[in-house]
Amino acid sequence: MSARRDTSALAVASLVSGALAYVVFATTTRALGTEQAAPVAVLWTWWGLSAAAITFPVQHWMARSVAAHGGFAAVRAALPSVAGLSLAVAGLAGVVAWLLRDPLFHRDDAGFPALVAALTFGSFAMGAVRGALTAHERFRDLAVTIVAENGLRTVGVIALGAAGVDSPLAYGLVLVAGHACGLAWTSALALPATGEPGPDPRRSALSLLAGASAGQLLAQFVLTGGPLVLAVQGGAATDVTALFVALAVYRAPFIVALGVVPQLTGRVTRSVVEGRHDEVRRLRRTLLAGTAVLGAGAVAVGLWVAPPIVRLVFGADADLPGRPSALLAVGSVLAVANLVATVLAIAHGHARIAAVGWLAGMGGAAVVLLTDLAALDRIGTAFLVAEAIAFAVLLGVRSPRTPRSG
Repeated sequence: MSARRDTSALAVASLVSGALAYVVFATTTRALGTEQAAPVAVLWTWWGLSAAAITFPVQHWMARSVAAHGGFAAVRAALPSVAGLSLAVAGLAGVVAWLLRDPLFHRDDAGFPALVAALTFGSFAMGAVRGALTAHERFRDLAVTIVAENGLRTVGVIALGAAGVDSPLAYGLVLVAGHACGLAWTSALALPATGEPGPDPRRSALSLLAGASAGQLLAQFVLTGGPLVLAVQGGAATDVTALFVALAVYRAPFIVALGVVPQLTGRVTRSVVEGRHDEVRRLRRTLLAGTAVLGAGAVAVGLWVAPPIVRLVFGADADLPGRPSALLAVGSVLAVANLVATVLAIAHGHARIAAVGWLAGMGGAAVVLLTDLAALDRIGTAFLVAEAIAFAVLLGVRSPRTPRSG
C-alpha cells in the first residue's frame, strides 16, 4: 500500500509540476510580451535539455549505485568528481552562451550567459538531491521537490508581474532560483559510509553518466524537436503551431512517467545484482505487452479523440489531421516505454546502450525526413520510427556479467 501511495504521490506531483511550468511561461509571456520574453524562452529550452542530460542521469546513477553496492560508499567516492565535471560543463555552457549571446538572447551583456551557467550547475544539484532521496526511498519527499521547483518559480513570476517588473533578466533569474528548493533537502546529501565502493567508482560513475546523458539528450530532442525540424523544412506556420500543441498534449503521460520511474531504478538494480533475472524478464515482457496494447489504443485516440479536443482547447488554428495525430500518439506511447527501458539499461549498467539506441533511431528518422511524404505525415512518421528503433535497441539489453560495475 505504501508503494502505491508513493507512486500516486509522484504521479500527481509530476502533473502538478507540469501544469505549473505552463503557468510560469504563460505569466512570463504576458508580463513581457512575446518579443521581450524570447531570451527567457531560450533559457527555458536550455533548462529542459539540462534536466534531461544532467538531472535525470545523476538521480538514477545514485539510485542504481546504492542498490548495486549495498550502500553509499561508491556514491561518496565518485560524487566530488561528478560535481567537478558538472561545474566544468556549467562554465563551458556559460562561455558558449556568451559567445552566442547576440543570436541567442539579442543582448550584449553577460546576464543570460551567467544564468545558463547557473542553471546548468543547478540541474546537477537537483539531480544529486533527488538521487539521494531516491536512494533513501524517500519518495514522498521526492514528490515534494518535483512540485516545489516549479512552485517556487510560479510564485516568483507572479510576484514580478504584480510588481510590474519588465526585465527579462529578472524572469530568467526566477527560473534559475527554482533549483534553490533543493536546499530544503540538503540533509539527504549527508551520505552514510555504507556498502562497498567497488573497483574505480569514479571511472564507473562517469562512464555510466556519459552514456545516460547522451541518450537522454538525444531522446529529449526526438521528443520535442519536431516543430523545429518542420520549420527548418519549410512547413507552414499553422502546421508548426499545431504540431507543437499536439506534442505538448501527448507529452502528459511522459511527464507523469518521468516522476514515477525513480521507484524502478533501485528495485530492478537489486534484481539484477542478486541474480533474480526472471523478475527482470517478467518486467520486460510486461513492458512490451503494455506498449503494444496502449499503442493500439493510441491509434484510435490520435485519429478520433485528440484532434477535436486540441481544437477546442487551443483554437481552430491548432488543427492536426487524424493520420499525423495518430503517428504522434503512438510515438508518445513508445516515448514512455523508452523511459522505462532506459531505466532498465541503467539498472543493468549499460547506460551507453541508450545513446546507441537513440543514434540509431535518429538515423532512421533522418531517412524518413528525406522522403516526399506530406509535411506533417513525414514528421509524425520520423518521430514514430525514431522511438520504435530506440525501443528495439533498449529492450535488447541483458544482464551484464559483472553486475556490480557502475
